[in-house]
Amino acid sequence: MNSVIPEPQSSQTPHHDDAEASEDKPKAEPGAKEVSSAQRRGPGSAHAEKPPLASAGQDKSSSGTEIEPQAGFALVVDDEPANRDFLVRLLEQAELKVRGASTGAEALAIADELGEKLRLVMLDYQLPDQKGVELLRSLNAKLPKAKIMMATMHDERSIIREAFEGGCAAFLVKPHGFMQLLQMLQKMSDDPAGMDGLDGLIFDMYGSRPWRGG
Repeated sequence: MNSVIPEPQSSQTPHHDDAEASEDKPKAEPGAKEVSSAQRRGPGSAHAEKPPLASAGQDKSSSGTEIEPQAGFALVVDDEPANRDFLVRLLEQAELKVRGASTGAEALAIADELGEKLRLVMLDYQLPDQKGVELLRSLNAKLPKAKIMMATMHDERSIIREAFEGGCAAFLVKPHGFMQLLQMLQKMSDDPAGMDGLDGLIFDMYGSRPWRGG
């Protein structure tokens, strides 16, 4: 690597005019405080220091209580962090306040905490502590008004049938249907009853279509 060679220091004495100019500057009185350039400009200056901006995305009121978003809350239950984080970000684009859980026990605790505020739950078919269908039945008992979707890579008719018979509102086959689901949720976000449009739908490589059993 080439080293940077510093420029040589000038050995010449200061020019006479420069010395006279420095002598012409007024000297501060002994004990006087130096006035900064910002103080000389005054409060009306365009360069005056600006107050810090309020942080965006605050979801708590001044009393510390969590503010309920207009579109409501959603819950993503998936033990794979990458999948869970992706789905959380996806649902946040539909103006939902999204919580994540990696186990069935954690999901049930969040369901107890939020109760009827939860409008949508997306859960994986297989979790570390229980099957998704078992959790589906438990969540339906706690959240009768919420829409619960199964989101899994298992594209088998027997699993799809088991999910719908267990009370699943919709079934998504990963990695298909994410953007179509988002577009639907964005249209439904302002209408509490709008999520009824998810009932009985399958999202897979063919798009969204109604489940016809079998």
